[in-house]
Amino acid sequence: MPENDREILIADAYANNPDSNNFIQLGEEIELETEEDTMTVTMVGTYGKPGSSNGTYALDSAAVMITEGLAREMISSVENFDYTWVISADPNKEDSVTAALESVATNAPSGMGLYTYAEELDF
Repeated sequence: MPENDREILIADAYANNPDSNNFIQLGEEIELETEEDTMTVTMVGTYGKPGSSNGTYALDSAAVMITEGLAREMISSVENFDYTWVISADPNKEDSVTAALESVATNAPSGMGLYTYAEELDF
């Protein structure tokens, strides 16, 4: 993990790859930008890009790892640092649980969605 709030890790796929037009080198300073803020950070390491079976999107994994402190500083409204959740429900209550979760996802900030086991099977 980064040792301070101005250091980040980049997924292997985006770092140290001279064949890519957008590769980032170890020790390089880059700017991270959100709607709220822009911060200059240093890429101090890489990590194996964690795959995910969440959704049918080709890019469904984290590309950058930052500290909780930097996340709080850059996105003041952040309250939860989990990337994904697995929710298991009583089969007899599956429809009502799914409906409740769909309602939460529909009314949540952008970037949140619901991906069901049935969709996984279809994929």
